[in-house]
Amino acid sequence: MSAAAVYTPPASQAARRLFLKERPRPRFLADWVNFLFLHFRVPARSLRELVPLPLDLRADHAYVSLVAFRMERMRLTAGGRFGRWALAPMATHNFLNVRTYVIHEGEPGILFLKEYIPNALSRVLGPLTYGLPYRLARVDYRTDCKHGRYQAAIRHWRHGQLTLEADWEPGATETLMPDHMGAFLLERYTAYTRRRDRTFRFRVWHPPWEVARASVTLGDDSLLRNTEPWYEAATLAGAHAGAGFRDVWMGDPVAADD
Repeated sequence: MSAAAVYTPPASQAARRLFLKERPRPRFLADWVNFLFLHFRVPARSLRELVPLPLDLRADHAYVSLVAFRMERMRLTAGGRFGRWALAPMATHNFLNVRTYVIHEGEPGILFLKEYIPNALSRVLGPLTYGLPYRLARVDYRTDCKHGRYQAAIRHWRHGQLTLEADWEPGATETLMPDHMGAFLLERYTAYTRRRDRTFRFRVWHPPWEVARASVTLGDDSLLRNTEPWYEAATLAGAHAGAGFRDVWMGDPVAADD
């Protein structure tokens, strides 16, 4: 099993230039650490009625990815100590994102289907500000990136749970070329959301992903079976893991359908 791939395509560089063209600096900074991507190949027909934007297909297939990670030290770039204090109650917690791949007006990006978080304040503010489809849940991760191990348990009070284990070989590297499937799934720097029946987008930026190809064993998948209509027809197509980044840039949400 190959591991620790370093992907250095133009996508990250182009995303940084586009971000700075629209605004001189990010609105927020945060650390995204200890991540695990699970990629599912899905018949496009299983998603089209659920997704309000055109799907970005690969060989006529759609994809949905589950992204488990921990956000730490989210803070405003302005305001100094006050900027850190203002966001302290929701600055650090775990996430499980359910996302698919779309194109809007020629620009590829991701669209969040659901995001599971354990923070009640974020659960209120995320939908109001960014249109993020947050769901309150217990989100527990046990990670050991040094030795290539990941355990996850996401429990929703009503819809069940998702448990999984992943492992990978740390240390060795692999370069993913721009036309590689991993690049298609990971190197995305524009996110689309929906708020009050309108489409919004926001940009992020970080260095190119440094990833390892992971092997995943799913345990209890009742959360997906009870909430995701696409899941019954889905095939697990791969997984990536890694340590993540410090100081990820995040921009403001702007209307994308004007």
